[in-house]
Amino acid sequence: MPVYSLRAEARQYRGALVDAEADLTQALRYAERFYPYMSSSNGFFEKLPAEFLRDAYYQRALLRLEHLHNPAGGCADMATSYQLDTVRTSSPRWRDCKLPGSRAPLNTIELSAAKARWRDSLTRVPLLLQAGRLARADYLLQQLAAGQVGPYVRVPPLDEGPVNLTYLRSEVARRRGQYARARAYLDTLLALPNPAPLHRYALGILKIDHLNDRAGGCEDLRWVYTHDTTSTAPTHPRWRGCPMPAYRVAATPAELGAYATAYMDSVNHARELTNSGQMAQAVQILSRLLHARVAGAYIQHPLAGYSSSPYPPDNPYHNLRAATFTARAQAYVQQQEYRRAVADLDTLIEQHHWSRTLTTEAYCQRGRYRLDYLHDERGCDDLYRCFERQGQPVGPDPWRGCPQAGWARQKNRAASESNVTFRLGGLAQGKIGGVEVGFQQHDGGTGEWGFNHGPSLELEALAKPLIVAPKFSYEVEYYVIGGRLDFAAYIPLGGPKRAVDLRVIPQAGASLLGVVNVFYGYALPLTHSPLDVLGRHRVSVFINFLKLTKFGG
Repeated sequence: MPVYSLRAEARQYRGALVDAEADLTQALRYAERFYPYMSSSNGFFEKLPAEFLRDAYYQRALLRLEHLHNPAGGCADMATSYQLDTVRTSSPRWRDCKLPGSRAPLNTIELSAAKARWRDSLTRVPLLLQAGRLARADYLLQQLAAGQVGPYVRVPPLDEGPVNLTYLRSEVARRRGQYARARAYLDTLLALPNPAPLHRYALGILKIDHLNDRAGGCEDLRWVYTHDTTSTAPTHPRWRGCPMPAYRVAATPAELGAYATAYMDSVNHARELTNSGQMAQAVQILSRLLHARVAGAYIQHPLAGYSSSPYPPDNPYHNLRAATFTARAQAYVQQQEYRRAVADLDTLIEQHHWSRTLTTEAYCQRGRYRLDYLHDERGCDDLYRCFERQGQPVGPDPWRGCPQAGWARQKNRAASESNVTFRLGGLAQGKIGGVEVGFQQHDGGTGEWGFNHGPSLELEALAKPLIVAPKFSYEVEYYVIGGRLDFAAYIPLGGPKRAVDLRVIPQAGASLLGVVNVFYGYALPLTHSPLDVLGRHRVSVFINFLKLTKFGG
């Protein structure tokens, strides 16, 4: 933005007045996109873009008034600059232009007051609709959409303000008989990500009652019915007599529980059919569960069980889908469709690779299927991973001809990657800083990024004066949070005091998948003569390279 403004000054100096006006227009277009920008340090608008807007409008006003002979445009810019100005005294600087009475909020106090009035005005609209004052409600909504409320202009809407404002404008248009305008507002709302059922319901009612589109309106109402969180019967008058679907989206805890129970009943029934030789029916039931997501009287929400994160938190939908893939793979094996069985296990492992519990048995099954039916040597790798998680194999011919040297390599690799982590890092405690080194033993074979926990033995070294501290810790990181508890013995090697300082240091803080961690701790001395140089407060920042190496403190 400042580049356009500076180039405009240079062009104006050279006499390229039209080009200078174009540069200022472009600068204002960019600055308007970021208005208002509040400073968190002093509570007033910073130079960009609020003060920049004021100065740029004033600069373009002078250019239009004094050089381009455009008094209308110049005075319009002068009025906008006046609204953004902090000193509104009548002076020759405004060039005798007619100035407005409203103004933009100049600081956080005025902005808060303006937003409060904006919220109150929006709350008045439903009351005006109930009273039948449609013209007044429409005018008030137009003022709010323009950012004008009371003596203020350029008032930014609240977070949910634009959505509520647009919906109310559609309702006013519908009541005034402006059905095309009402539909345009509702189409705008439905084009947003995750549209609300209320807005689609209003569109469906509008189509049926006023636009003579019963087919389209019933389609909208059926979508609302499946996504509705109420228990309204499908014959309720609100559905306008449209035929409703047989299934509803499970929303409440009771509905989710009923859905999970019905889902697992279907999976168990499919397993019984597989055991009785009716594999085709079993595959049909399991495929319907995976694709239609229907169980009992409910259907799974399209986004349930999925996450943008590759390591989503515990979710019952993941367990249901994993059980379905496993059961269908077994049915495919009975049908001698071995490649399809392996493909299902591939999908299970790929979609749930973050869970050892869900994938361990899948590795075991895939290894056996690959070796017994497809003669695929990759099955040995699956068996190695399976036995590494389940323990030493038992039974007749558990190796399926795989070399046990590979099993030994897998165990060694698993032990080196998953069970022990080297630590190197830094810390600040009181008036001094230092470093620490150590090793962490992961409990239960953890140590994967996302979830890491286990005890560790470490050694701290702090400078000025030199202090060393062997310590024992237990640490846990889980996705976005983490913490640890230290037991440390600080031994001064320099300075007047030479007594050992024993401390317990609980710490907690933020974590990014257990990789990047920032902890704050408070030291609790266990001795009567703690070292003065060591404060109570401690900050640790460390990075975990889990399964490889760990840097941190």
